[in-house]
Parts: sequence; structure tokens; C-alpha cells
Amino acid sequence: MKGYYISHGSPLLLIEENEWKETLRNLGKKIRKEIDPETAIIISPHFFSWNGKFLIETQEKLECIQDYYGFPEETYKYCYSAENDTDTVNNLLSTGLFTPDNNLGLDHGAWIPLYYNRLKASSRDG
Repeated sequence: MKGYYISHGSPLLLIEENEWKETLRNLGKKIRKEIDPETAIIISPHFFSWNGKFLIETQEKLECIQDYYGFPEETYKYCYSAENDTDTVNNLLSTGLFTPDNNLGLDHGAWIPLYYNRLKASSRDG
């Protein structure tokens, strides 16, 4: 099984032209060409632990959360939502390492890198 560590996505990536944005786009192309994954497991630094266990989102649709404040208004026009692989979620829940959650969605640390990778998810742009 192949894995990638992709850094947290800053809201400023949405409106600035820089090398990191192009790197994310190229990485998405590389991942699709090399392994064409059916599922991406994303670990976010924002909502990761509750009572000593990792939270895992259980809802079928992971809605975009714009959980950032004080950025230019243009950054709030972007959003990226994704379908959740609930079979994988249930398998991970069976390990006992996770606490189910069904109300968070995708925070900006997760959806901004996905936005530029376009890994088999739905999107809506401003």
C-alpha cells in the first residue's frame, strides 16, 4: 500500500499563484497515473482526537468546512466536498482506535490539498 504525506492546505493557496499549488496539481496527476486510488485516508490536524481516540467521519458525504477566519473574502468562494468510503470507515472503526463522528466534514487542512489533487471527489468552486 502506497502512502503520501501532503502538507496542510493554507486558504491563501486558493488565491495566490505559487509553486506549491502547481506541486499539488502535479502530485494529483502522479498519484492517479501510478496507483489510481479508490480511497484516500486523510488525517487532519484540526479534529483528530477525542477522549484519547481519533475521530473518524461516518457520514456518506463529507461537506466542506471553511473553518478559517480573517482571510481575504475571495478565499471563501472556494469549497471542496467528497463522498466518504463508509466501508473503509467501518473497517477502521472495528479496530477500536477511533471514535465515530458524523458532524464535522472536511476542514481546510484536508479539502484544500484535495481541491488541487482532484482525487475522485465532487467539488464546487466560487
